[in-house]
Amino acid sequence: MVMDWLIATIKIGLAVAVATTFDDNIYLTAFFSEVNRTFRPKHIVVGELLGFTALIMVSSVGFLLGLAIPSTWTGLLGILPILIGLNNLLNLNKDDSAEDKSANLKRNSKFRGFDSRQRSLWEIIRDPQTYRVSAVTISNGGNNLGIYIPMALKK
Repeated sequence: MVMDWLIATIKIGLAVAVATTFDDNIYLTAFFSEVNRTFRPKHIVVGELLGFTALIMVSSVGFLLGLAIPSTWTGLLGILPILIGLNNLLNLNKDDSAEDKSANLKRNSKFRGFDSRQRSLWEIIRDPQTYRVSAVTISNGGNNLGIYIPMALKK
């Protein structure tokens, strides 16, 4: 009887973990299928770790703020994604892809075939490819925060 709550909590935690991590495996598989001479597996691993670390920090701040802010006010956080979507809709016609293409061409022109040199961890962390993986990890994990934070605050 005393351990029933623990077993129920473990079951819920496992179910939520499986449900929220399934899509992570799909996009990581897609990233690994895109490996080429400038986009290496190290970029994916380091980018995933950086993104996951950022998600942990944001969720920790969210949890602490959830303890300090009354629960009636936390419901207003649902307005934030709507505002972000409206901002993106209003800025839809701005085209900045030419800058990204020229940067990619400059970087790719340095390499012929596979980049076989050993790169330091610092070089991998500074590479834009790593941050692309981190950005996908963070954007994909944002929905997980919407699940985990309320579950942690449930009393």
